[in-house]
Amino acid sequence: MHQPDAATEVTRARSTGLMLRNASPAMALGFVASAVELFAGPKPWFAAGGAVLFGVLCPTLIVQHRMFAHWASLKTLELSFWAEDFDAKLAVLAEDEGVSPE
Repeated sequence: MHQPDAATEVTRARSTGLMLRNASPAMALGFVASAVELFAGPKPWFAAGGAVLFGVLCPTLIVQHRMFAHWASLKTLELSFWAEDFDAKLAVLAEDEGVSPE
């Protein structure tokens, strides 16, 4: 694309989604640790609060990852729709590689 700001927005959405997805295993481990501390620890109230918090955060982060990935895909499609002479550029690239454009 000729506008780096538009590509930056897509990259930012994808990286935010990946960050949220990669944080979810840590939340799952936090949930397990809080559940163990609930029965074995000296302060079960803190462990119960942590278990609830981590138990809600883990699936929420995965859902938010899917939402950001969807937004990035939609933005990519939107940018490719508004790109000028996009089909002509693909045809030239296909000719250079010896591939049929259709």
